Amino acid sequence: MQLELALGGVSDDTSQQAIQLRMRSGGQSSISGRTVIARDAAGLNPVTVISFPSNVLGAGAGARILIASSAFTTAEGPTPDFTMTNLIPESYLAARSLTFQGGSTVYWRLCWGGSNYTGPITGDTTNDADGNFGPCVDAALPATSGKALLFNGLASAFSTNNAADYSVTAANAVLTKQQRGIAADRRRSHAGPVDRRCYGHRGRCRDSHGHLYRHAILASPCRWGELRHHHG
Repeated sequence: MQLELALGGVSDDTSQQAIQLRMRSGGQSSISGRTVIARDAAGLNPVTVISFPSNVLGAGAGARILIASSAFTTAEGPTPDFTMTNLIPESYLAARSLTFQGGSTVYWRLCWGGSNYTGPITGDTTNDADGNFGPCVDAALPATSGKALLFNGLASAFSTNNAADYSVTAANAVLTKQQRGIAADRRRSHAGPVDRRCYGHRGRCRDSHGHLYRHAILASPCRWGELRHHHG
């Protein structure tokens, strides 16, 4: 599992946060009890952003899991797969780390702030061959627009080091929620062509059947970048 994307805020509103995970291979849907944890610049004072309360239904390679704050959902949409229990503290946005882990095992680590982050940069070798995820991205976690830190590799890619693997998106972030199981079955049951224009309000882009599409955060409601279903 990759920490594919992290967003510290939108237009300086740090209550609007989002994190996107991406499965490196099939069969990674068993996330119940696993956690996403933020730590300060020294790698201390852990804040559990979420402890996943359940598994997800989609298990295909490249399937994404969207975690967002309630403020992000209210202001931007879409409804995420999971809502953050705790925000990444605003004081952590300049130089900190974020981990996806099971118990004490760190399966993926993203750190930012360059040399200002002095905490651990290591993790399990499941997703990084030498278990060293550093050096860190030489940038803060974006919060001033709609841009985000994004993993630039393929879904199957290992981590090499955060500085090489991540960059700040050139445009506003593109987010994808997991859309599998019952919801996906209902989509397939619809007959006829799908009108992919934007329906609804508050930035929620839906097709003519009411299905939410992948979209980018932009200033105006229902003006999103790439619109497409994500089948995992």
